[in-house]
Amino acid sequence: EFLEVVAEAYSVYGAPREFTEDAFAAMESVCAPHIQAYVAYLRSEPVAAASLYLSHGAAGVGWVATLSEHRRQGYGEAVTAAVVREGFRRGAGFANLQASPMGENLYERMGFSTRTDYQVLVPPATKV
Repeated sequence: EFLEVVAEAYSVYGAPREFTEDAFAAMESVCAPHIQAYVAYLRSEPVAAASLYLSHGAAGVGWVATLSEHRRQGYGEAVTAAVVREGFRRGAGFANLQASPMGENLYERMGFSTRTDYQVLVPPATKV
């Protein structure tokens, strides 16, 4: 169910389903001592997902996703908050994430702040 939510949600960015299937091919990719996946349900149907990656005192929040027909109803915030709470419960000193354009305002409302930006480097086109 985690994979299904993430695959549909990330298709908005052009991520092919095969990428998601490869990333979550084994149960250990969503359930291990330092990894925990979360799925939010509405009337027993999965609607949102997120994952916790706990390492070196940091609670990494990843793969926050909401099915397109359920966006802007609080499910993404709920799974993100669950990940952050669990990270702190397990001893993390801070939580971090990489915000997508769609999630940036949500995370600011939740108290996250931008500490750094990434520069995207693209190799120059080669002449044939």
